[in-house]
Amino acid sequence: MQVGNRIVFNPALKASRDHLLKVCKEMIQNYDIDGIIFDDYFYPGGGTPEDSSAPDYQLYTQSNSGMSIGDWRRANVNQMVKDMWDMVQATKPYVKFSIGPAGVAGQRSTSATKHGVVPVDEYCRASDWQYTTIYSDPLAWLEEGTIDYISPQLYWKTTHVTNPFGPLTNWWSYIAEHFGRHHYASHNIYFMAETNTKADWDEILQQIRYSRQYNRQNAPGVNFYSAKYIDGPTCKGFADYLSQTLFTHKALEPAMPWHSKTNYDAPANLAYSGGTLSWTGVNKKLVRYSVYAVPLTVTLDEAQSQAFDGIKSDYLVGVTYTPSFKLDASLQSGYWYAVCVVDGWNNEFAPAFYNLATEYADKVTLVTCTPYGINSHRLLVRGHRVETSLAQLSVRISADALVIDPYIVAPIVAAPMMLILLILMLVTTSPKHKKRKGAERS
Repeated sequence: MQVGNRIVFNPALKASRDHLLKVCKEMIQNYDIDGIIFDDYFYPGGGTPEDSSAPDYQLYTQSNSGMSIGDWRRANVNQMVKDMWDMVQATKPYVKFSIGPAGVAGQRSTSATKHGVVPVDEYCRASDWQYTTIYSDPLAWLEEGTIDYISPQLYWKTTHVTNPFGPLTNWWSYIAEHFGRHHYASHNIYFMAETNTKADWDEILQQIRYSRQYNRQNAPGVNFYSAKYIDGPTCKGFADYLSQTLFTHKALEPAMPWHSKTNYDAPANLAYSGGTLSWTGVNKKLVRYSVYAVPLTVTLDEAQSQAFDGIKSDYLVGVTYTPSFKLDASLQSGYWYAVCVVDGWNNEFAPAFYNLATEYADKVTLVTCTPYGINSHRLLVRGHRVETSLAQLSVRISADALVIDPYIVAPIVAAPMMLILLILMLVTTSPKHKKRKGAERS
């Protein structure tokens, strides 16, 4: 239909919606994409008449919907969103579907009451123009569960008078949590094209901090518009600044628990050879694998995240779509490793371990004690029971027979005058292991 000098696909027509689905389905079927996100274009941005001069007025009257023309148009958009959601679930349900609407919705005078939420008016003085101008009601998509996440275009700075970033990302985080979905704010970084100063960079960092601070589902995320301003000649240095400040570790995407999932066992046959980890792959297209490298001085208990069910992202070294992973040279010794299956909705399952010691000796025997250098001796012990491929062994030499505390020694040395009194305990780092008072390392 034509509105002013614009010609747009009419959302009221099934043919228009079917054409959109056909295009998106072709992309999903023929390309291994992670997701599809729609921009904020629905009805024309300049507004569409609601009287008999409107190009869709005849369709509206023929619909006998009983709704106002504004509600009818919003219902058309909602139907398009639902059709898209249904198509994705039927085609490749692990492809994420989301929308990046205009940054303000849910005023008391528009849709907040209808959807039973606290209006955005309680957070700031921003205006929900999209509801009546382009007939977009993002709260409807969230309430109907027809998108995976909402990414509103919060293109204002933290100091904006009516639309400050902080209160808006706070409200959207509340909205997403209320409806059981995720909120990843869309950030305007194209404003830096003219200046690209550290003050500009710090503004973006503060916005990200607000989103993380106000996040209610342990799912903080960001979208940047546009990617060309992340780095390169226009905003040179910005990407490095992000990686050195707020994005210092790799991280998995937040899991989307509203999708049903299949549970996976830990990867089988995890092995190490020549700096490469390998394992038996899962014969599922949507599966990836998270790979962790943890220093041998860190126990499994210590490596576990307190906020999430899994290993801390501090130790995440990569994600791979194939059942092997080449470790950096710096990670090829002195570490234990874990590999987990990660499904298309970012659920991470039980890890397989390599080089993680799981037991300690009940008893060890001193075989020999020979001089080794000045005031030190080399000890040969027997009786260890470990699950490790390393030549190094975790050994504790203590004056207290009850004390066990792992310490990597190679070679193992001890003062000769203490050998008569010491009880040797050969151990490995164990998830069951506890430090006890009085430990002394030698």
